Amino acid sequence: MCPYFNGKKGEFLFWWTFALILIVIGIGLYFDINQAQSVKRSGPIEKITIAGGPTLSSAPLYVALDKGYFKREGLDVSYQPFPSGHIAVGAVKEGKVDFGLATEAPIMAEGMEGTRIWIIATISEAHKVVALVGRKDKGISTPNDLKGKRIGVVKGSNGEFFLDIFLTFNKISKKEVRPIPMVPDKAYDILIKGEVDAVVTWDFYKQRLQKELGTNGVVFYGRDIYRMTWNLMAMQDYVKRNPEVVKKVLRALIRGVASIRGESLEARKITANYFKMDEAVLNEIWDASDLSFGVTLSPTLLISMEDQARWAIRNKLTKRKTVPNFLNFIYFEGLEAVQSDAVTIIH
Repeated sequence: MCPYFNGKKGEFLFWWTFALILIVIGIGLYFDINQAQSVKRSGPIEKITIAGGPTLSSAPLYVALDKGYFKREGLDVSYQPFPSGHIAVGAVKEGKVDFGLATEAPIMAEGMEGTRIWIIATISEAHKVVALVGRKDKGISTPNDLKGKRIGVVKGSNGEFFLDIFLTFNKISKKEVRPIPMVPDKAYDILIKGEVDAVVTWDFYKQRLQKELGTNGVVFYGRDIYRMTWNLMAMQDYVKRNPEVVKKVLRALIRGVASIRGESLEARKITANYFKMDEAVLNEIWDASDLSFGVTLSPTLLISMEDQARWAIRNKLTKRKTVPNFLNFIYFEGLEAVQSDAVTIIH
């Protein structure tokens, strides 16, 4: 035995130290339990609705729902899927849902028209979610072959912006192609039926077309010219009325991202189950999309919105003549309160 504990005095010190350790452990356990139960004592369960398009970019949401992270925050979340993010933006604008998930493009467009909408956080980014899929039997093998071709594209989406910069990057004038307006979930039908020669589409629609077309299909990405952001947004009035709900949603999504990073296979399985999809097929799409998950507010978001605003003004897609200050379109307080180092936009 250590000399320090020899004799009655030493024995007394031993038991005193032992008791002190038990007290410290007890206090620690108390605070851990208290923190875990704090949400339950904070009030009744709050019901909210979140809308979004069918995409792997929303994986943090699917994981958070499956693992009960929203319930841990005292939220009862109802998720409403839409064919695309820009339709989800419309649902938020019309008050049909509380929160929405979408790319920066439709949010930028709404803000340009005066809609009082806020981006709360970006939950994922990707270089290769958006792509142009063409048919080789329509004479398309290289980007230059798109000249004179009919290209299906969703108006008002980031797909429209992607098509324009893709053409510019490949030195093709917009006048040299024939854009055909389409709805997102019809991309497969109109390309397979030959109503168009190519379409601009997203991960799941893209994968289905690739599988159907096989060697007759060709896919063009814009890795060096466009990085898509997938964003949580809500109307400003709703956010102002419910700042604590916003923080709870952010905390749940942050846990969802952490789960994806720490338990990737489980997260992929959860996402595959959500879409009722074979895991091998989902993994193929996941890996090909070059996804990066993280609840952030980064300069990438701001730069992308400004680029698209200039594009919209140049193409007379808005009545505005100047690029607005997009800092006014972002709600910083929520993420700053929950995870301040995730906010890297200077404001």
